[in-house]
Amino acid sequence: MKASVLPVGATQIVVFDHIQVPHGCSTRVGGVSTGHLESLNTGFTVGDSPLNVWTNRGRFARHLGVDNLPWLLSMTHGTEVVAITQPVPLPEDRNSRPGTSFEADGCVTNVPGLPLSLTVADCVPVFFHDPRARAVGVTHAGWRGTVAGIVARTVERMVESCGSDPLDIRVGIGPSIGPRAFEVGPEVVSAFAESFPDQSNIILDHPDADSRTAGKAFINLWEANRLMALRAGVTEANIRVSGWCTASHPELFFSHRRDRGKSGRLLAGIVLK
Repeated sequence: MKASVLPVGATQIVVFDHIQVPHGCSTRVGGVSTGHLESLNTGFTVGDSPLNVWTNRGRFARHLGVDNLPWLLSMTHGTEVVAITQPVPLPEDRNSRPGTSFEADGCVTNVPGLPLSLTVADCVPVFFHDPRARAVGVTHAGWRGTVAGIVARTVERMVESCGSDPLDIRVGIGPSIGPRAFEVGPEVVSAFAESFPDQSNIILDHPDADSRTAGKAFINLWEANRLMALRAGVTEANIRVSGWCTASHPELFFSHRRDRGKSGRLLAGIVLK
């Protein structure tokens, strides 16, 4: 069963039923951008006008109960997770591209009302909520971050900075490129084989014989990040996988791979209430 897609005004948001704070991943529906960025592009790095991006981010932000969402993270495909304790101000000029505030691939907070967000376009947005310690987080898990353990590092950061117990943390693995769409070469296969030995449900055989001979395979990022959460001490009952493949649903999602780099960005956000 896939995670729910909820209408929010003209937009649609993917949410998890076990995370009981405002959160979600945007779709491409209900924005003001045009052309290949149609229509709810939320990324500042893809050639869209900043005013369009701020307008689109504001439409998504209403779902979180905030005015808009600052551009927080300059992502490096690593495992840096920052604890955010102060609001990041929004720029007064919405016609110019803002800068980011942190070089990191994930963020956590235990400050109520302080929204966290990041952009994706095939990589996995992972949501975290600890209802007991009252903390939230969101992480960007590309293939490099996945094999390096960005999900486990986010759990550790919540323990260190927010006093969380992994047993209390709820994890939602959001829309991203799916296991039958993420074709990779031998270098990536080797990296996953090293991080996930004996996990045949993560490295999937290529159906084409010539591709198999060339060392190609498909990677299940959803299952890899689910296992990383389990390794970090999150219980199986507290983990959900959205089941939405960004590459397979052009009507709902941007996809960097499907659209050969000419793609908008989705926004993943969460706020503690």
